[in-house]
Amino acid sequence: MKSPYHVSVAQDYAVAQAQEFTFYYGYERTVANDEWCFQVKKDGKEIFLEPFGDLKYDFGLKDMYSVAECFMAGMAKFTLETQDKINSIL
Repeated sequence: MKSPYHVSVAQDYAVAQAQEFTFYYGYERTVANDEWCFQVKKDGKEIFLEPFGDLKYDFGLKDMYSVAECFMAGMAKFTLETQDKINSIL
């Protein structure tokens, strides 16, 4: 039986799978000028997208190729953006 959880970090992406949620940062999801993005999907549908430029501005990041750092900043931003929804179920 395949686990509903998975975590992987490489030079050009980071991904975490938690049941129906997929959290991703890296080269496979880009916006204008090939800027990498942090993305959250639920059941395969994109529900959150944050380009590196916004993460850089909010968290003072210096390099979009610092995959682990950008992934963590994306997770933090997603949590902040969905805080009201999270609080309503706790």
